[in-house]
This record gives sequence, C-alpha cells and structure tokens, in this order.
Amino acid sequence: MFCSKCGKEISETDAFCPACGAPNPAAQTTEGTVADATVETVTETSTTETSTTEATTEAPATESYEYSNPFAANSDSTVDPANPFATATPDAPKKKGKVWIPIVAVIAAVVLLAGIAYVYSAIIIPGKQRDALLSTAEDTMSGISAGNIAEEDSYYFDTGFAMSEADIQDAEEQLLAMVEQQYGVTASDELRTAVDGMFHALLDRMVESYTVDEASYTRDGDRMSVDVQVTGIDVVALQTKMQEEDLSDMAEEYIYDNIERFMEMDETEMQAAMVNELLPQIFNLYTQRIQETESTDSTWTFYAEVQNNQMVLTEIDTHGTLSEDSITDIF
Repeated sequence: MFCSKCGKEISETDAFCPACGAPNPAAQTTEGTVADATVETVTETSTTETSTTEATTEAPATESYEYSNPFAANSDSTVDPANPFATATPDAPKKKGKVWIPIVAVIAAVVLLAGIAYVYSAIIIPGKQRDALLSTAEDTMSGISAGNIAEEDSYYFDTGFAMSEADIQDAEEQLLAMVEQQYGVTASDELRTAVDGMFHALLDRMVESYTVDEASYTRDGDRMSVDVQVTGIDVVALQTKMQEEDLSDMAEEYIYDNIERFMEMDETEMQAAMVNELLPQIFNLYTQRIQETESTDSTWTFYAEVQNNQMVLTEIDTHGTLSEDSITDIF
C-alpha cells in the first residue's frame, strides 16, 4: 500500500509513514484508538496552522529543476566520467592577429626603395660621371702624348684654341698660303713635308708624360674638374730659341751656294727656288730646335659639365703653357 500523504510505499502494519511520518489509518494495532486520537489532534493542529499561514501569506511556488545526466552518451557536459570531481581546464584564449606586421613591412619597403633611389642618384651616378671624366682625361692625354690625334678628335685648350689632326692641317695650310701669297710661289711637296714635320714634332713633344690627379677631382653642381700633371716641351723656352736664330746668315749661305744656278734663272724662277728650297731648311731647323728644347712640368685642368646625366668635356685649361697665342708666338 502507499502513504496517503507522500505516496511512498508502506506496510499495512506501519502505524506511521516512515518517509513523512503521517499516520496509517489502515494499521490494525492495539493502540488504534490512541493513534486515531493522536492523528486527529495532529491533523487538527496542522489544519489550523495551515489556515493561519494561508491567511497571513501565500505559500511560495514550488521551484522546478531540470536534471541531466552528465555521464549520458549524448550529453554535452565536459565532466570526465573517470574523474567527475576534477577541475575543468579552460580553453587557451585565441591570439589576436598582429595587424601591425603588414604596416611595418610596407613602411620598411618604402624606406628601402627611398634608400636605394638616394644611393643610386647621389652616389652611383655621380661616381660614374667622375669615372667618365677621369677616363676622358686619361684617353685625351694618351692620344696627345702618342701623337695619335684622329680627325674626329678635338681637344679645346684655354679660350678657343683647339687641336686635332684637322686643326694641324689647317695651320699648315694657312702658313703655306701666307708664303705663296707673299712670294707668289706655289709650295712644293718638299716645303709641305717640312712644314708638316715641324708641326708634328711640336705635337710629339707637347706631352711626354702625364699623371691624372684623381685626388684633385672637384664638383660644384653640374660642373666638374680634375687636374693633370703634365711633363712636356717648355713652350716659353722654345719661343726664346726660335727668336735667337739668325735666319739671315742661313739665307746668305744658301744664296752663295746656289749663285751660279740662280744666274741662269729669271726672278720668278729664282724666287720659287728659294721658297721651296730655303724655307724647308728653315722649318727643318725649327723641328730640330723643338726636339732639343728642354721639358718642364705644368698643370692642365680638365673641365666638364653634366648634360642629360652625361659627362661632357668642355675645356682643357693649360694655364697659359699652351694656347693659341703661345703657338703663334713661336713662329
């Protein structure tokens, strides 16, 4: 049978419910009368208290709880069946992405590119232009010292004086034209050879040795310069030697040696003979003096400008040791 109050299963002989203590009306004991009186009293008292309580306050609602078995196969619980009292280990927090890494990488790339551009424009290009000027100075001096001046090469000295094979030929033609105009004589091949030999002898002695002074390299904006230490003919000493020559004695000796032949010539023929025979001797004498003149040390300065990022040689300043006036004064 079951208790009428709590519903628990009880025995027919139990006077009271073992679970809630309620009396069992069906119990057949010798104390039935006493039990009934007690139950009655208890019930009456309980009813009175209950009525009083209900009149004073309303009984609270019964709370309900949902129960889930943490050890069930389909349970979402994280409890370990083998050790249900173990403290659960919390999941490690997820690391936030390092957003600053790409930003730093971009900045580093920009700085690197700017650094490369600076090095290229401020160091590499000027360095190449410097090397180009030094190389040009070296090649120019090498060509002049060896007398290998091609027609397409042109070296400009001081203010306007230029030197190339074409310039030398032009100077020779001007000298021969002056002779022909003064004496009315066409220059012979012998005279032309003597004049050409004199000019090239001067060219061969102009630069005997040289040293490009790299330490003297300077740059001011787009203008560059470098000094070259030159050993060559002393033009001033050569000019002095030329002026000391007594050409009148040389002319008299030539006429005395050829007087009989001249007696058979007319004036035009005699004048042509003197021009084409005496003048070659004079120019050969000049060639000899050029070869005998001592050398001296001087400084030449090569100037260049940067045009369209290219080094362009603009002038060679010999500081007066080689100029148009100095060459003209020799002859």
